[in-house]
Amino acid sequence: SIPAERGRWKTAASRRPVMADAAAYEIVPELRPLEHESVIVKSAPSAFFGTDLVSYLVFHNVDTVIVTGTVTSGCVRDTVLDAFNYNYRVIVPVEGVCDRGMTSHKVALFDIHMKYGDVVPMAEVLAYLKTVHHGEQELAASARPS
Repeated sequence: SIPAERGRWKTAASRRPVMADAAAYEIVPELRPLEHESVIVKSAPSAFFGTDLVSYLVFHNVDTVIVTGTVTSGCVRDTVLDAFNYNYRVIVPVEGVCDRGMTSHKVALFDIHMKYGDVVPMAEVLAYLKTVHHGEQELAASARPS
């Protein structure tokens, strides 16, 4: 018979990560947050579930989230779905996500792109980020006071 816990990334009795090695959770130097940036620690597949992420995004007047991470068909998809349900524009850079298997990865990306967000190349995401200033898109020149 199949154990009840099979396929779960957490145990049913605990909301602690299953990886015992604390180093597994360290943020690599290239991605280390700046002093003013927050880190959201999640205990479920979605970064929204059981965290203060929505409050943080509302406080900072965010309307778009860029989702990256591992297990496209799991944590990434769950976070995308919750972001969509909270009415955020969702962007997923293709090069910023991965999965255990190519089939589940491609199916999840297709599903996300067809229903919940924009799955685009990283170059497009970087170009978009250049148009954003302090969390708000810059106003068009015609809308700026002279």
